[in-house]
Amino acid sequence: EEAGCAAVCMNSCKFPTQEFFIEDMGLPVTLEPDYEDFSCQFVFGKTPPEPEDDEACNTACFSICPSSRAGKRKVCPGETF
Repeated sequence: EEAGCAAVCMNSCKFPTQEFFIEDMGLPVTLEPDYEDFSCQFVFGKTPPEPEDDEACNTACFSICPSSRAGKRKVCPGETF
């Protein structure tokens, strides 16, 4: 939220948290960000989709993103900026 960047949300929170829960806790969890209010829903027991199939990855950077490419960047791993 503070960063104003969807890529920060996805790459520093969503994917690492999902990975932690699966690998270290043995519990699948899917984080579902709400880009309207900058909240995030934890859905325990739901295996997260692959990044290329994740709806959250279809979000471009926010208009307030400090990046010069705001509104155009892809936010998921493996995608070029």
